[in-house]
Amino acid sequence: MNSEKWRMHRRDGHIWQMGAKNMYDIIIVGGGPAGVSAALTSHSRGKNVLVISNSYKESGLYKAKLIENYPGMKSISGADMLEIMYDQLQAAGIEVKNARALTAMNMGSSFSVSAGQDYY
Repeated sequence: MNSEKWRMHRRDGHIWQMGAKNMYDIIIVGGGPAGVSAALTSHSRGKNVLVISNSYKESGLYKAKLIENYPGMKSISGADMLEIMYDQLQAAGIEVKNARALTAMNMGSSFSVSAGQDYY
């Protein structure tokens, strides 16, 4: 569910006004194999998912010349492995935000995650 909501939040004696860019059932911080797997599984179970991660092309895995021990993939480069995984995310319609997650704040019945200037 996408919404442009403003929420008031009391923390440390101050009132913070937070503009949530979008609302998600699940926000996954990290776009490596575990994060991609979690996103795909959550999506397949009907959840609205956001993945927040630095660009996968900047990761150490992307730069690996050869990976020979990942289940289901024989002798593949890290770049090819991540391209396949991110193609799956795109095909599923899962949103990926290329950014660094800065904070996660407990909002009572939900959490807010900041990434750059945006709040989710």
